[in-house]
Amino acid sequence: MLYRILLCVTCLGVVLSQILTPLKGCPRGVNVQPDFDVRKYMGLWYEQERYFAIFQFTYKCGTAHYTLRDDGSVLVNNTGYVRLWESWDTALGSAVNIDPSEPAKLGVSFDEGPSMVANYWVLSTDYTNHSVVWSCIEESSVGNSQNLWILSRAHNGLPESKMTEIRAMLEGYGIDWRKLYNVPQNAYVCPGRHQAD
Repeated sequence: MLYRILLCVTCLGVVLSQILTPLKGCPRGVNVQPDFDVRKYMGLWYEQERYFAIFQFTYKCGTAHYTLRDDGSVLVNNTGYVRLWESWDTALGSAVNIDPSEPAKLGVSFDEGPSMVANYWVLSTDYTNHSVVWSCIEESSVGNSQNLWILSRAHNGLPESKMTEIRAMLEGYGIDWRKLYNVPQNAYVCPGRHQAD
């Protein structure tokens, strides 16, 4: 329950979270995945690295499972292990395309959260191994607030060569990858997870 409450802040999190850059706009010229195919993107993703976000503060071993609905929207099922309660919890939401000319620009809202839509931009994915997801919201009187996730299809993550490539891409866009931190996903830190999962 606590995880659900905190996850609801994802829609307000642009003010409370993440990486806040005072009195500065969002980086310009950030490109999303060209010819994004939402069908190929569906399925299970493991968090490998991410920015700090208040709505993820109490949990570890985060995953996201995406399912395409008949109406073209995406069912979002985010799961994490809540350290305070020593149990798994799930938050359900919905993602929709917010820019028909750029299908990799999605907006996400959660069932138990406020009626706000948070950005979910897929900057890069090969659908079978990695995904780089970014969000930046400008607040005229504050600056900008950013979220960043590097996701992997495998719980043991991406090879260092791919991470080097991703970091170079982010740096080229002016997105600070140095503030990412690792999300352990192995069976030793994720209770109930089999090593082969």
